[in-house]
Amino acid sequence: MRANLLFILIVLPSFVWGADRDALKKPVEFFAEEITLSVDDSSATIEGVYRFRNRTSKQGEYPVVFPFHVDSASTYPDLIEAATLGPNARPIQVRRNEDRGAAILRVPLMPDTITSWRLRYKQRISGRSARYILTSTQAWGQPLDEATYCIIVPAEFENVKVWPEQDSMAFVGDKVEYWAHEKSFMPDKDMLVTWTLK
Repeated sequence: MRANLLFILIVLPSFVWGADRDALKKPVEFFAEEITLSVDDSSATIEGVYRFRNRTSKQGEYPVVFPFHVDSASTYPDLIEAATLGPNARPIQVRRNEDRGAAILRVPLMPDTITSWRLRYKQRISGRSARYILTSTQAWGQPLDEATYCIIVPAEFENVKVWPEQDSMAFVGDKVEYWAHEKSFMPDKDMLVTWTLK
């Protein structure tokens, strides 16, 4: 792992589900995500939906360190929000850690259940690119069953290049959306958009 913590999700090993882990090698699985990265010439807004599968009979909070891409052209996010989704949706407390360029969350998991949760953040950018870290999926030791990525840019942006490479695109009002759908996906690069201006 890179020392500057440029990865998306790393589960803290200190979380204790108890001595009985239901004889499962991986009691919690991160198996799907949907990421939308929307940019203009001065900011990037990211909204992610993540799906965790609790394969145990235990209820608890799963601690997650969520780092952000922070460099000379991308600031630590001004806004960070998180919540579970579904009928019993509730906010997830976010603890900011600007020194590490990360946030710390505790995602509530019910026994033998899939939990969907959302995180949204916005950061200022000063260059002609925006990045969202995908490669830390490798830390989970297994590919995502499915993943959907959407990059949204103003229609006036030129020479737009995206990764993951789009399998479709759409013009929506004054925006262009680039969509990529992946199966059994283990990313070896980060989500990235670059552009030039007229």
